[in-house]
Amino acid sequence: EGGREEIEAAAHSLKGTAATLGMEPLRVRCLEMEHLAESGEVEKARRALPSLLDAFAAVRDALETYRS
Repeated sequence: EGGREEIEAAAHSLKGTAATLGMEPLRVRCLEMEHLAESGEVEKARRALPSLLDAFAAVRDALETYRS
């Protein structure tokens, strides 16, 4: 589950990777989660996780299609 600092750090790290690779929808979801954690809204950040995971799945699916 993680607390505020863990959520913020994970979102920040993934946001950087997403930005570097041009994965804009994933970057935006990470930014939202990072801001929620920074402002202490940990429960809202946790509730945002499914949206982030959907964006991650879309990236994964696109990479799998590209690889095929």
